[in-house]
Order: sequence, then C-alpha cells, then structure tokens
Amino acid sequence: FICPPPPGHNQDGIPMVDEADIPQPKRMGAAAGADSGTKGGSELASAGIDKNPRYLAILGSERPILYISLAEALRSRDFWLLYMSFLANIVFCLVILSNLPKIINRLFGMGSRDPQEPPLPAYLAVSIEGGFNMAGRVLVGLLSDIVGRKTTFLMILLTQVGVLVCMPFVIQSENFWGFMTLVWTATVCYGGGFGMIPAFIADMFGINNTSSCHGVILTAWSLASICGGLAFTGVINHYIDNGSMPYETKMYTVNFVWMLILVIVGFVCCLFVRSSIRDRLFPAPPDQVLRMRVFGRVFRVLYSVWHENAPPSTPLESDYATAQNTDNSASFLQYRIRRRQLRCELLTKEQEQVEWEEYLVLRAVQHRLMKEPDV
Repeated sequence: FICPPPPGHNQDGIPMVDEADIPQPKRMGAAAGADSGTKGGSELASAGIDKNPRYLAILGSERPILYISLAEALRSRDFWLLYMSFLANIVFCLVILSNLPKIINRLFGMGSRDPQEPPLPAYLAVSIEGGFNMAGRVLVGLLSDIVGRKTTFLMILLTQVGVLVCMPFVIQSENFWGFMTLVWTATVCYGGGFGMIPAFIADMFGINNTSSCHGVILTAWSLASICGGLAFTGVINHYIDNGSMPYETKMYTVNFVWMLILVIVGFVCCLFVRSSIRDRLFPAPPDQVLRMRVFGRVFRVLYSVWHENAPPSTPLESDYATAQNTDNSASFLQYRIRRRQLRCELLTKEQEQVEWEEYLVLRAVQHRLMKEPDV
C-alpha cells in the first residue's frame, strides 16, 4: 500500500535490514555469558554459533526479525487492544469539543443559575483548545520518542482518568478556570494520541502495514464521534425532559462517569498491548497466568503448584503409619500434600535481560539445527 523503505532503513520494532548488513556484535562469547549470569556464551561457543554471522544477526541486535502481513496485523489481539485504547483516548475531547460553547453558557454563562458573562468567551476558549491540541501532537510525540510509545500512551490515559475524576467536583464548585484547565489538559492528551498512533502502529506492525492499519484504527474516531456524541446528548435530553434545568450538574456528572469507565477500560487494554518484538517472543514460564509490561517493567502473575511431605495429622493416620513401619525403616509413612499459590512478580531489568538472553541462545541453537544437514 506504500512504497518499501529505502535500503538500510530500520524502524524500531520491525527490523527492515538485510541480515548480511548487520555488523557482528562486540559483546558475545564467554564474556557475554559471564556478564549476564547465564550460560549463553559457553553454549554459543560450543555450538560454533559465535563464528557464524547469520546467528550473530539473530542474537546481536537482541531484536529478532519478525515479518507480519497485513492480514496477521489486523487479526492480531494487539491491534484491537490498541484500537480500544485509542477509542478511549479520543472520545472525551471529541464530545467536549463539539459541546464546549453550550457547556460554558449553561454552567458559567448567561444560561447558568446566576446569569452572567463567562470569564472567557466561548469562541476564544475553543480557539485556545485548538492550540493545546496542536501542542499535544508535537510534544507528546516527542516524549514518545524518548520514553517509548506504550509508556507515553499509558501516561496520557492515566492523565485523562485524573481529569475525569476531578471534573464533577470542579463543575459543582462552579470553578470556571479549573474547568478550562482540565479541558485543555485532556486536549493535550487527545492531540498526543492522534500524533503518536501512526508511529505506534509502525513500531508494532512494520512500515509496510502502517497506512492500512492507520486507516482501520481511524474508524475509532468516527465511532467515538457518532456514538459518543449521541450518548452525551441523549443523557442531557433525558434529564431535561424529566424536569431538570440545563444548568444542573447531575446530567454532566453522569456523562463524565461513563467516559471515565471507558478510559479505564482503554488503560487496561493498553497494559496488555505487546508493543515490541521482545514482548511478543518473551518466554513464558509453565505456570504463568498473565503478563503485561507496565511503564517499561514486566509484570506477571504465576499460579504455582508443588508437593511437599508432611507427617500424619490424625490418630488414625498415625496408627496406620505405625503399622506400616518395619524394623528396617525408622521413619513413619509420609504423606504428599499438594499446595497452590498465586503470586505476582515485577521483573527487574537485569532479570528480564537474563531470561531474554537464555531465550535467544535457545532460538539460535534451534535455528542452527534446522539449517544444518544431518551428517
């Protein structure tokens, strides 16, 4: 759908380089295994992998090459989790932007309980909101280049959660400047989500799939505009039809509540997005229940099952154990007890690196065994 990248171009996330062009890494062999606390160096040396550039291409960059077609990208769980996160990010500002002059007039202007001119004209407030939207597209995108796409997206969703939590209290106190500050803060997050989503898609699914995936994910914009606007207006009209005055804050509080729930759902979905090749290929322990990356750290939940010996706990069991005891054995019959435990782990960078290097060693060895003919 778009032209292929030029030779030598490499996008962070989906490598687009020829394996033969990848330089041999300096940190390999036994020294690398000693530094990481694994047996990777000795295993590679014994298998002869450290002398083959093809295997160095797999291990050296610590980013194995992963080719994803457009169909695989659109069917993947990560794409639709990102879709929900993007939908949650944009719905609040899309609804508020189209209704901001009316909200200002009803809550703080001539349509309020105490009719007066608002401290800031509605048209000027909308114009300033456009400036914050533009700033968000630039600044949030720049921040994502520094701290990472997923971490930045989590930050803007968390900011919107805080805005929606504070919003009912601000409008009840009739604090105009507090209200506008929250709206403009959310607008920065809205613009940042729009500015960052193309790069996020490119990192996850490759440059060749960016245009099509971006077109599909922008349907969330239409969905948020139509459904979000209808829901917001429907709640307002329902309360007005049942005798509420337009300046009462209860109807707006109800709208902020369902928006808050949606943003929280989007935040949870973003936690489970595997935004890099390492996250998709990271080995899972046999007892792993779930895993996510939270602000750059791997968090996982494990359900461990093990057995242990225990002495008899009742007189009947004790008598049975005594009867089974012989002169050649001085120990009582032991019973195996099965125990279960649900535990959580937050891996450090060092622990994650150790597990990742062990996986890369295994992957390289398997790659060698599949490529080499039997002797």
